[in-house]
This record gives sequence, structure tokens and C-alpha cells, in this order.
Amino acid sequence: MFSFFRSRSRLLLLNSVKEEGTLHGLLNVAIRTDTGNVRTHNEDAAVFVYPDAADVLKTRGVLLLLADGMGGHNSGEVASRMATERIAEGYYKGSKEVLNSISRAFESANRAILAESRAHEQHSGMGTTCTALVIQDGRIYAGHIGDSRAYILKNGVLQQLTTDHTLVNSLVAEGKIEAGEAATHPQRNVLLKALGIEKKVEPEIKDTGFQLAGGDKLLLCSDGLYEYFDHEELREYCSVKIPPAVLAGQLVETAKQRGGHDNITVLVAGAVTGVPETKENDYDR
Repeated sequence: MFSFFRSRSRLLLLNSVKEEGTLHGLLNVAIRTDTGNVRTHNEDAAVFVYPDAADVLKTRGVLLLLADGMGGHNSGEVASRMATERIAEGYYKGSKEVLNSISRAFESANRAILAESRAHEQHSGMGTTCTALVIQDGRIYAGHIGDSRAYILKNGVLQQLTTDHTLVNSLVAEGKIEAGEAATHPQRNVLLKALGIEKKVEPEIKDTGFQLAGGDKLLLCSDGLYEYFDHEELREYCSVKIPPAVLAGQLVETAKQRGGHDNITVLVAGAVTGVPETKENDYDR
């Protein structure tokens, strides 16, 4: 069995639903999601899943997931929900090593969303971003597609763990525009990759090179959150020693005060008692 923390709905195969909690002395987790000031419904979804069985916890670890759906007639909400459900279920059912299991889970979710889109006209063209972190034996692994983001705050340094799969990010990488232009570029919301759009999917699957340690914070968020903060300001917010639930609430409310034109979702996980303090060799890069 599993304990499943979700911002909205519940998976029936899992046995508890909350918005925040402490995992075995490892993580204090909070999820906050808001429709924002303009949209009429929320197409974001975020979850935190951990297995109750000690042997599964040891071999598979815990899973943090966030998805930002797209598509008319509430289809984005369907896509993001399907992504979180399929990836969570697929990852823990997998028998392969961590990275392989993450990859297979993303592929399974992509097939399911694409099939639903093709089978029902009202969901045609729906898709979703998805950002996942697995923490297994303290090691942090990532699976990611789209423009939602994952960050780690370690020793006061905030580092983005994922790559934005967007047109403007590719233009920056190719040297066609400056990094400073990306935030205001008219095509900044154009995605190059998402789940449910094409038959073949190529998510970013990797060992991040980080080992979780006491005092670290993990942040997953949709673009409706991070577009209202520059990197240094986001670091300052995350560096304040407050509970994850308070931080998540502050971030969401600030984004709404600054416009809130999109759905806003944030998952904050803070390493607490029982995790070794950070040392220099906690970095592999």
C-alpha cells in the first residue's frame, strides 16, 4: 500500500490523502494549487507518493510529481490527472532500476493520454507537462518533459534540476536570443515537448547528482508560479527557515498579487530530522 498526498483528487488504489505531512523523518511536504486570477478552472496537478512497506521504500523511494495540462473543455485537467496517476502507478509497479522505471512510467502515461485524446473528440489535442523527482536512498533522480520546473536549495544555492522544453530556451541555447529576452519573448509559452501530443516521447530522465541532506529544500512548480520570480528572488524565498506549507502559500499568493494570469501550483519538500547534514561531497558536479 501507499500513502498519497494530492492537491485535489484521490487515487483509489492508495490509502490516504493529505496536502502536507512528514515522511519517516525525511521530508516535510506541502502542495498548494490555485486557479489564479484569470482562468476559470485549474489544469494543474501535483502529488507526493510514498510506499508504506519498508522494503519498497528502500528499493523504490518516494515520488514527487507535478503536471500542467493543456487543452480546451477541461481537457488539460484530464491530461494532468492522467499523467500523475499513470506515472505514480507505473513507477511503483516497475521492476527495473530507478531511471528505467521512470522512463517506462513516462512512456506509459504518454500512450494513455494520447489514446484518450484520440478516442474522445472533446479531448482532442490535450497534453501536459510533467516533472517528477524520485528520492531513493537519499539520491535524487528526475523525469521531466515540458516547462514545469524542479529546483533544489542546498547550502543556500538554488539550482534548477530540469530543462525547459520550450522554443525560447532552444533559441537561447542556439545563441539566437539572450537569456534575458526569454522571459518577455512573445513565444515564451511555446512548448517543444509534452506528454500526449506525439506517439514517441523523449523526456529528460537523469540522476541529478545530488544526495538529499538535512536543510535541503526541493521545489516543483508550474510556469504560472516561476514566471513571476527571477532566480535570485526565488532563492531568497526558499532560503527563509519556515515550514514548507508556509513557503508554498507565500509563493502562490505573491504570484497572484503580481498577476496570476495562469494556474499556479507549487510542491515544496524540506529535508528534516533524520537526514544527514549537507557536506561538500554531497555534490557530484
